[in-house]
Amino acid sequence: MSAKEAGRAAPTTMRVEDRVGQLGDTWGNLLLPEGAAAVDERIAFPGDAAVYRVGRVNGWPLDATKRLYYYERVDRSAVNAVTEAAD
Repeated sequence: MSAKEAGRAAPTTMRVEDRVGQLGDTWGNLLLPEGAAAVDERIAFPGDAAVYRVGRVNGWPLDATKRLYYYERVDRSAVNAVTEAAD
């Protein structure tokens, strides 16, 4: 484990029930109150060993107090970088 990883806080645990819309194996969306998460925040779900990163936050047109948080698995970027470097 690098010094950078050792200094990181544990991921925030999110409820599986807050997932909304389409979900992929390495990405998804959460519908949460405004301010519940932030871009670059690391999150996790109970029963899932993967760690995810919030990539963007969008408004939710049906409720101004909610936001749509897009997340993707942390190791997804590393896998893509290795694949691109091999090409």
